[in-house]
Amino acid sequence: MLLLFLILGITWGGIYALVGLGFNTTFWTLRILNFAQGEYLMAAVLLSIGFNRWVNLPWPIAIVLALAVTAALGLVLERVAIRPVLQHDPRSHSWVVTTLGAGIVLQNLAVLLFGTSEYPFPKLMEGVVQLLDARVEKQLLAVFAITVVLVVLFDIFVNRTLMGKAIKAVAFDRMAAEAQGINSRGIVMLSMILMALLAGIAGLLIAPMVSAHPYMGTLMTVKGFSAAVLGGLGSPVGAIVGGLVVGIAEQLVGGYINPGLKDAIGLIFLFVILIARPQGLFGKKVAERV
Repeated sequence: MLLLFLILGITWGGIYALVGLGFNTTFWTLRILNFAQGEYLMAAVLLSIGFNRWVNLPWPIAIVLALAVTAALGLVLERVAIRPVLQHDPRSHSWVVTTLGAGIVLQNLAVLLFGTSEYPFPKLMEGVVQLLDARVEKQLLAVFAITVVLVVLFDIFVNRTLMGKAIKAVAFDRMAAEAQGINSRGIVMLSMILMALLAGIAGLLIAPMVSAHPYMGTLMTVKGFSAAVLGGLGSPVGAIVGGLVVGIAEQLVGGYINPGLKDAIGLIFLFVILIARPQGLFGKKVAERV
């Protein structure tokens, strides 16, 4: 059973890491946290279902189109809920309210269009495989493999491409980056697209394992945020490690102690890390002159 719990924990931890990386992309470029993150996860899933059921599109096309719309919604969020606040007062934290409000709007739009029913989502793979003493669903292994590939691609994009280096430059010093000819506004838009896509892909990966409904993103926001804070905001490695720690811990607690405590693990980690080490495991203390 331990092996099964570890596999489940690593797989779900990878999903939390993707959501945590999404938090990091907006934190890098805008120094804000997008608390509507989970609703983009939900939107990609329900839009895929809608395009498949209402427009009769094949699943692959429906998923690609849903991700494109989700990315566009990321741009809308920046333009409507974030940019006006930061233009009015760059030091304001009103983005907490505006991003939460945007998430509530998206959630209620989903309820209006899809109701509160739960929808099934097709699996990538059927059947199970025997790994030592554990019987593991092939779907779980497929999600794990895809998550690993996505994390590796994200790392390559950020550290090995010009666009990724431009994101890091804007994150380090926006004015200096602009002085070097980097279009910071375009980089911000790119970060919003990345945020929405990471959340959307995470949703599509978990949708076959859970029911799809308008409220599915709320808990994922909490767990992804916990992963990002635990690892250290702004640290990609931290988000990955944080996601894995939260994922494995909640599976072990749910399996050996009490299943009812599983979903509380993310909040417990968040509470403890904010008290003991606010900068996270891989974060650094930053002094700012005011």
